[in-house]
Amino acid sequence: QEQLIESFDPNSVQPNTQADHQAQKSRVRNAASLLSRSDNPVSVLKQYRQKTKARLDEESVIENGNQVFVLKYESALRSFTATGRGTTKKAAKQQAASSMLGMLRDMDQLSS
Repeated sequence: QEQLIESFDPNSVQPNTQADHQAQKSRVRNAASLLSRSDNPVSVLKQYRQKTKARLDEESVIENGNQVFVLKYESALRSFTATGRGTTKKAAKQQAASSMLGMLRDMDQLSS
């Protein structure tokens, strides 16, 4: 057993992409009801990300005196980037989240 443990290399394990895709499809189906909510778009997007176990990266920069907020959503099935602009970081983030939810809704409708 010790030899087996010592020789194990986690980097050599090949992921089962088909199983990953099926699991992600199931998570997306289960989280789809969140997309119809009209709550705060940032909250809805964070809940959706948690349910789908996706990655959501955020980046905020100032461009020509305005806030620019970029959201990057990435899962085993898809990836999206949405940008929001506003006079405040909060407004830019809300706009980016709203745009991202729109993209996710569109993809949900296409896959139904």
